[in-house]
Amino acid sequence: ARCRHGAIVGLEPPRWASPECCGATMKRSAVLRPCTPPTRMLNVFTLANGRLFQEEIESLEALADVQPVWVDLENPSFDEKNWIQQRFGLGIPSDAVDDDLEESARFYEEDNGELHIRSDFLIDDDVTPRNVRVAFILWRHMLFSVHAEDLPVFRLLRLRARRIPSLIEDAKDVLLKLYDADAEYS
Repeated sequence: ARCRHGAIVGLEPPRWASPECCGATMKRSAVLRPCTPPTRMLNVFTLANGRLFQEEIESLEALADVQPVWVDLENPSFDEKNWIQQRFGLGIPSDAVDDDLEESARFYEEDNGELHIRSDFLIDDDVTPRNVRVAFILWRHMLFSVHAEDLPVFRLLRLRARRIPSLIEDAKDVLLKLYDADAEYS
């Protein structure tokens, strides 16, 4: 079983992305302990000299000082969604990463120009290989990604974009390179 943050509950030894999680009971060496929510933070990426630079944003005030090319929301809280709404005027849909989507909801454009794309990305681990739904919104030259857990493909792109100059030039490049990395990873 998994908690809502992807932690695997009840395995010996347990495997989870973070020892702090969501209130589910985690079993570790035969000791049950509550899982508590992780620290909230937005991952915001800016471009400088053709490279992605990551900034961890912990408040609305910190978000006001950056002009990102990519905003990555991993399991976003209500407050984080509000920060996005206040800073960029973009509402993150509550059903952004729901599993039971109709085909027509996987790709659409809003009247204001927001382009919404929903895709599944593979996590191929030894315990439970699975797909994770990611919602992308391209808007005002920025990419917003929303997903429930950290993805290897995202980590791979961040690593490459820091090391390879001019790999990314804009938000569309981020999206295309994520799909490239997913095809390579899968």
